[in-house]
Amino acid sequence: MKTFQERANQFIQQGNTARAQGQTEAAIRAYQEAIELVPAYASLHLVIGDLRFEEKNYAGAADAYEQAVAFDPEHDQAWAGVGQCRLMLDDLGGAAEAFEAALAAQGDNIEANYYGAILAAKAGDTRTAADRLLLALTRRPAWEERAREEPLLGPLFESSRKLANIGKEKRWWEFWK
Repeated sequence: MKTFQERANQFIQQGNTARAQGQTEAAIRAYQEAIELVPAYASLHLVIGDLRFEEKNYAGAADAYEQAVAFDPEHDQAWAGVGQCRLMLDDLGGAAEAFEAALAAQGDNIEANYYGAILAAKAGDTRTAADRLLLALTRRPAWEERAREEPLLGPLFESSRKLANIGKEKRWWEFWK
């Protein structure tokens, strides 16, 4: 006879397989079964939120991320997910609260800084937007092109001296060459 944890692990494996095959609803059902068997697997709510977000079901994704936060209030990735969903749902106040919670849990959360920059730009606070964007791009330089193409962030590269020079200065590892 299998333990709850062994059965939950089977459901996770089924969910991963379904996800790889593009069967989102089957994956979500399997992950939910795993959580019911082993509530400590609540981080799977983050995976469910990601799947819902990919479907552009922002309300459903927010619910899943909030369930992850209910289990672990310090889960910065779940808070950032809530913020992204609230931003997409045009709930700017809810997005701001969630991004602040993500940054309180992990001060250098890349997603909270990047999407917080979009939120600040949307609110007309270009200084905060530029500061948040700079923090995000310092940690994830590969997002620069994405940021330049974002209608709310692209203009910041022209108005912020720090952002205008990003990518032009040597990275710390290049000084050793």
